[in-house]
Amino acid sequence: INKKQAPMQPPIAVRISAAIRCLKGDLSGIRHVLPHRRESETIKFKFDHHGYFATVSRFDDGNIAEIFLSSARTGVLLRNMVNDMAIAASIAIQYGCPAEVLQQSFTRNDHGEPATPIAAAFDHLVKQE
Repeated sequence: INKKQAPMQPPIAVRISAAIRCLKGDLSGIRHVLPHRRESETIKFKFDHHGYFATVSRFDDGNIAEIFLSSARTGVLLRNMVNDMAIAASIAIQYGCPAEVLQQSFTRNDHGEPATPIAAAFDHLVKQE
């Protein structure tokens, strides 16, 4: 075995366990609805040689409250998939799932790097918290 071998992606059981911990956490079944007008920040990042934008709003305590992703690429399917991933993550957060749990649950490549745009965005944003 090569000692410099890249870390493997956590087994699916680990990722599922993280998602279950999220669902069994302090979720009260109450969604923390955000005000219609709120401050947001937009960051630009690259994933797989393509440009993306993440627009993030935060709760009063500074934690991520919602995220919107958009792609510089023009494909409608890709744009919709990226948008849907962000919406699902935002809803989970608003129901009490910590952003760190989501970050740990996203797919990684064989080198431990994000394998999807949403994972790359969360890696950047969770480090900022």
